[in-house]
Amino acid sequence: HAIRSYEYQYLLDLSNQWESKRNLSQLPNFSFSIPLAMFHCATREDEKSENGDQQLQLASERIQEALIMFPSLLLPLLEKCGVTFHPSVMNHILFTCNPQWKEPDALQLLIKLYIERTHSLWKEPEVLHWLEDNSKQVIIRADNKDSLIEECAKKRQLRYVGTPRNISRHVILSDLENTTSALPRDVTGTPIMMYDPLPPEDSTAGYTRPPRSQRPEEDISSNPFSLFLQSLLPSFTVPGTGTPNTGPLIAGMPQHAPRPRQNNRPQGAPLPGLEGAVGGEREGFALEQAVGELTTSLRGLLHQIRTVLENVNDGDEERGGENERDDVERDER
Repeated sequence: HAIRSYEYQYLLDLSNQWESKRNLSQLPNFSFSIPLAMFHCATREDEKSENGDQQLQLASERIQEALIMFPSLLLPLLEKCGVTFHPSVMNHILFTCNPQWKEPDALQLLIKLYIERTHSLWKEPEVLHWLEDNSKQVIIRADNKDSLIEECAKKRQLRYVGTPRNISRHVILSDLENTTSALPRDVTGTPIMMYDPLPPEDSTAGYTRPPRSQRPEEDISSNPFSLFLQSLLPSFTVPGTGTPNTGPLIAGMPQHAPRPRQNNRPQGAPLPGLEGAVGGEREGFALEQAVGELTTSLRGLLHQIRTVLENVNDGDEERGGENERDDVERDER
């Protein structure tokens, strides 16, 4: 982002301040972005002087060191930019797949991430020309058996073993093309919650889920609509009776069986000693009776609708048969 916003000096100051603490030059993103920022600083109109020439020379030295340290970055970067260099560069063993210098998986992931994020910064013609010139200088050093090349190859095998969890998390959240495929198997084979992928193992939740309040179950008899819907089920039991709904079916729906009397007590008469409960009993019976009448009416309506539909279908079939007979008679004449 600093290079995109032309804050080249800010990036250089950041690198100088943290290099001794974090070894930023050992990462491919800083290893390539720092010389790129130096190149832009040296080629600006207000810097084209003796100081600019020195800075350009220093930028060239740094980009050569980056190409030697991370040679596998060059060809994928050029492919992403849609350009090619001289065949001597494109076909050199240093930049192609060398079995002796197989890159660790963690380093390949960092390289892919850097290319996806910054390849557009390398598409400028003057930048590509500068990069090609320094690539040619690197293959000359490789042909001359420069000791730095072998030294960097050993560093790559020792310093990039295993992918840190925070890097894998960053790659998943970035959701950049061709990067998630390079994640290690222990990550791709683990269920991941996209709202919080691979959280730190020592992370702490900033909140706790409040306990869910337990709502008391509503009495079904207090809600006529719920009581009506429940009465449509075959296993419906009238509240307070324990009698299941096992009546005959009409239009595919069960009918209520008549409620048997439990004794010879007159309807509505209170039990001995329970005269005070007469009002509640009557109210419950009235509600039950109203729901039963509504249910019976609805089932009768559904039965009539089904009968009408069956008659309509039978009439269509009869008319179809008459039309066929008319066609046969017409053909015979």
